[in-house]
Amino acid sequence: MLTSVILLIVLAPVLYLGLLNTFLPPSESRFYSGFQDTTFQTRFEGLVWTDKNFTDGWTVLWESGQTNESAGFLAEDGVGDLYATFNGYNPFQAEAPSGVSGIEFQKSVGSINTTIYPYLVVRLRASSSDSALALSFKVKDYEGVWRPVARHHAFTSWENLEFDLRKIYNRTITHVSIRLSNEFDPYYDEGIQHVYIEQVAICREPPRWTLSYEPSINASISSQDGILKICGRGNLSTNTLITSKRLSELTFNLTKYKYLKVSISTSSIDVAARIVIWTHSTQPYTVLLKTYNDKEWHTEIVDLSYFEISGNELYIIELGWIQVYDSINSNSTIYYKELSFNEAEV
Repeated sequence: MLTSVILLIVLAPVLYLGLLNTFLPPSESRFYSGFQDTTFQTRFEGLVWTDKNFTDGWTVLWESGQTNESAGFLAEDGVGDLYATFNGYNPFQAEAPSGVSGIEFQKSVGSINTTIYPYLVVRLRASSSDSALALSFKVKDYEGVWRPVARHHAFTSWENLEFDLRKIYNRTITHVSIRLSNEFDPYYDEGIQHVYIEQVAICREPPRWTLSYEPSINASISSQDGILKICGRGNLSTNTLITSKRLSELTFNLTKYKYLKVSISTSSIDVAARIVIWTHSTQPYTVLLKTYNDKEWHTEIVDLSYFEISGNELYIIELGWIQVYDSINSNSTIYYKELSFNEAEV
């Protein structure tokens, strides 16, 4: 077991902090929680509209710099494929006088009141993370006006993008749109590019925990009876990473509630628990990276002040795992429960 832990630390250049039992013996009465998650919600609440097969209803809203069949929207195995071809600047495109290329598709969602169902959630990934590529989203109001929702750089891992439509338009919407373009660099010239879309949904509450992983593996996330389960199947190579993320309702004082406490169980020593704390979009801290030589529950306590983490809110909490050794036909799984951030009794 000692050899495995040493190897893990060599493979992943991150700081590791174990149990604080030496300094702070675990006792429920000695902690006061400022934040806790005992349910790990991974499902939509109040799902009013969704598309998960993309076989019909999507039509072209905007197109620039494309020729016959160089752009379009297809569906395969329940995944939408929005694609366009990029051949550099387009000075004579009336549709995009800035020279931008790309394509945008729209679909009707009926009539949805965003005061009741405020969240638009899009699960997708791109074929490339080239900095020129932009993923853009809009909604159309009941008067026929398109309202921009957001624009993102492209990314290659499966991710959930969540948008609070009340900040855009707090009334009835009728359509949504998704655009792939080279808006960040109209001179981008790398041929055909794709955006793969797994789900578009509008709901009252999005999942609090969402799955992020590279597309070469079969991954899943679920929760039941207060236990978060993160699973990866297939031929898993060393350093394969799967993570679940929570971005919402993280406004608590990290300076005061600095002790992260969570219970962890893994399927084997081949899987290492990995916890990452983001204080903002560009500042992650890996605060725990650890293997276990059994399938029992282990309670971990991490002093976040050791990493100089403080402030009044978090940006992201990541609970996930990393593969320690290559494994063929693997079913690597990790379980988390009873996550909390605590103040210690003086």
